[in-house]
Amino acid sequence: MSLRRLTLLGISGSVAGFLLVLAIVGYGVERGQAYRDEIAELMVLARRADVFSARSDAMVLGLRSPAEWEAYLREASALERGLRALPVADAARAVARVGELRDTVERARDDPHPPAPLDAGVLALERRLLMEEVAALGVSLDAAVNDLLEGQQQALAAEHRRLSQWLLVAVVVFGLLAMTLLIVIQRRVLRPLRWLHEGVCALERGEAAGPVPESGSDEVSALTRTFNRTLSRQRQYQELVERSEDHFAVADDSFRYVLVNSAYAAMYGVSPAAMEGRPVAEVLGERYFRDEVRPRLQRCFAGEPQRYETERVHPVLGRRRLLVRYFPMIGESPRLVGAVMTDVTEEYRIRERLERHEAELQRSGEELARALDNRQALINALPAHIAVLDSAGNILDVNEQWRHFGSDNGATDPHSSVGANYLRVCRDARGPCAEEADTVAEGLSAVLAGQQPRFFLEYPCHAPDTPRWFRMMATGLAADGGEAGVVVMHVDITERKLAEQQRIRLAYEDRLTGLYHRNGFLEALEERFAASDWDAAGMVVVLDLIGQHDINETHGYEVGDRLLAEVGRRLQACAGEGAVVARIGGDEFALYLPGVRPPAARQRRRALSAVFAEPMVVDALPVEVNTRFGYTLLAGRRREARWLLREAELAMFEARKEDVRQWALYSRATEARTGERIRLTGELRQALERDELELHFQPQVDLYSGRMVACEALVRWNHPQEGLVPPARFIPVAEQSQLIIPLGDWVFAEACRQLRAWRDEGLEIVRVSVNASVAQLRQVGFPRQVSELLERTGLEPDALTLEVTESVFEHHWGGLRRTLLALHDAGIRLALDDFGTGYSSLLYLQRYPFDEIKVDQAFVRGMERDALSRRIVASVLELATALGADTVAEGIEQHSTAAALLAEGCSIGQGYLYSPPLAAEDFRWLLRERSALPLRRGG
Repeated sequence: MSLRRLTLLGISGSVAGFLLVLAIVGYGVERGQAYRDEIAELMVLARRADVFSARSDAMVLGLRSPAEWEAYLREASALERGLRALPVADAARAVARVGELRDTVERARDDPHPPAPLDAGVLALERRLLMEEVAALGVSLDAAVNDLLEGQQQALAAEHRRLSQWLLVAVVVFGLLAMTLLIVIQRRVLRPLRWLHEGVCALERGEAAGPVPESGSDEVSALTRTFNRTLSRQRQYQELVERSEDHFAVADDSFRYVLVNSAYAAMYGVSPAAMEGRPVAEVLGERYFRDEVRPRLQRCFAGEPQRYETERVHPVLGRRRLLVRYFPMIGESPRLVGAVMTDVTEEYRIRERLERHEAELQRSGEELARALDNRQALINALPAHIAVLDSAGNILDVNEQWRHFGSDNGATDPHSSVGANYLRVCRDARGPCAEEADTVAEGLSAVLAGQQPRFFLEYPCHAPDTPRWFRMMATGLAADGGEAGVVVMHVDITERKLAEQQRIRLAYEDRLTGLYHRNGFLEALEERFAASDWDAAGMVVVLDLIGQHDINETHGYEVGDRLLAEVGRRLQACAGEGAVVARIGGDEFALYLPGVRPPAARQRRRALSAVFAEPMVVDALPVEVNTRFGYTLLAGRRREARWLLREAELAMFEARKEDVRQWALYSRATEARTGERIRLTGELRQALERDELELHFQPQVDLYSGRMVACEALVRWNHPQEGLVPPARFIPVAEQSQLIIPLGDWVFAEACRQLRAWRDEGLEIVRVSVNASVAQLRQVGFPRQVSELLERTGLEPDALTLEVTESVFEHHWGGLRRTLLALHDAGIRLALDDFGTGYSSLLYLQRYPFDEIKVDQAFVRGMERDALSRRIVASVLELATALGADTVAEGIEQHSTAAALLAEGCSIGQGYLYSPPLAAEDFRWLLRERSALPLRRGG
């Protein structure tokens, strides 16, 4: 029972008991008063009865006048009425006595023979008898009245005793009720309140208070349960705070610690109990407290929460970044402030890194936001044609876009088929854009039947002069009565479809020529192979344009681009129907020619070669174009498109290497050579890591005296199984695999290191020439890299000559001249190697600051038997003299050749006549001896 009900019950019982006592007392008073009134009335009647008896005696003794007799009768009547009015049963006897008295007195008055005087004595006797009768009746009347009075007095006494007993019973019952109520209050209220008070006191003392016993379901029990839940939650909060890595503290308005958690105390190497009561300034430091903490605590005490970040030095972790929050604890006295400190060092570092990228990301973020806004605006602007269908597929309602679309496309019904059966409309649709109508009908039927919740379809619906696409969406509905329905939406996705087509076109199309690019070519072939049988007679051809760079340099890049477009146009026209043509690289094209069988294959190859037989006219300018072709036959073995393209490319690379064939066919031998190249690539990479490379040095001598004036550093690969691998085998592999850069860097570093070592030994070193590859020259900062290497090794810049082959001009780019000028300005000599064999022109020699021109050994060796070679050498010498450059002849193997060179005025050369390339130790000996070359046998 609830305390409210118990209280109401106690109050009701008390009030009822009190009212009962009051009722009993009131009833007793009322009954006593009634009895007293009756007794008083009886006493009055008794006195009147006495008076009436006396008057009756008087009336018998002497006859009275009629007036007195009338008064007597009235008195008798009044006495009778008074007695009859009494609420007692014995009043009739008294009434009868009054009547008898009256009758007796009336007999005496009505006697017709009054006594004679002679008989006076007799008459006196009669009168005496009447008087005795009247007296007896008077006594009887008095007795009856007294009996009535005594009876009423006894009744009053009995009523008083009964009321006293009732009052006693009521008092006893009321007392028992009060005692029961007190016992209930003791058990249900006072004892639980005492337990609750003990728990609160223990909690206030900081002791580990247990749960308070619970019983019943009244308000005190509810309060106890609330206290226990609060106590449990308080323990959970305490556990949460204690186990947290965050630092919690509470301070009062005197700036002393009231409470801290273990993490906070551990930060200062003490226990939480030792922190309580200590001044905050003592723990944090007076200066930090005064400048940072106290102002914020004061604002927090004023009701303003604080949040800030600060740095503190942890004794173990070092400098840490902390996020500090102060908050006022409402309702506490004295005023308290709670503090929570979180270590956000890592987050702060991450935030710093993110902020460093923020500027870079801001622009892209803005662009993305604009793109998303545009996309959202586009979606919001798309028209949607909406119709609601019932469970049978009948159109119930449509929106304005649906109506407008119908009217724009020739519908005459103003309600645009409202009431028509949409399923039947779809099934009956005819025309060039009605292929998907049956699919729509089936999908709608499935949604209406509950077999699927929704249906989607994208379909074309082209106008005579405009392509259009729509996305149809059907979503099932359930009406209030449970009958299924469908909402049909047609959204115009024409812009998206056109954009997708454009994106697909851009993804697979070369913008310059309008042909496929590499990925597009592969995708087109895969689609062709998937859609049809394998064409064993098909052929994949790859070709590249020779000298495209020279065309760009000579005529400009715009002409070069238009030339590429013209090549693509001619190839597409020549390839014929069913072929696939693509531009797969800068100057490379690929073709797929289906169904090419001998001798038609030879004719197709001749036709492709004939495309380039005549100059191509670009902007009224004839341009000669030479090509190399590689091709592979599909034959009977099915391969993926990428493998076919790879085979044709390998064949084209073979044609490029041989530089004699215009057409090269892929074969297993081509694959074997490729495998060999891949193997060499891996082993060369390991050679760089395992230090299997070494430098050999070939002297360059003064042809007059034989004195060594310089040398050329040549890399050799000391293979662990194959011995010394010729450079002709691994240098092309390095160039193709991008290992040429680390290989070249190693050669530069090793050459400088060796020169430094020889100089430290006291040897007189000579200038060393090192070859630089195209890939190295393309590196940003290559001149700085070389200069830093010379600085680290302590060598002068003129101790190094950097050789550049003519092939560098085949890959000419805008930064080449800047790179070579920077090297020359740094004091490094520049040499043009293999002059006359490839791509150089007088324009290049004029623009670039070469200090040395090396005549290719093919011309040197042919001087004695070939007049043309001799004239070429003489022309090179004259050209070098005009440019102010030295000339070095390569490949001198005979004394007669040396003599011929001297005769032409060439004074420096190198070759096996004087010395082959020597290992470092052998070349060290040559530096030490300083002997003239060639060395004499036996000397």
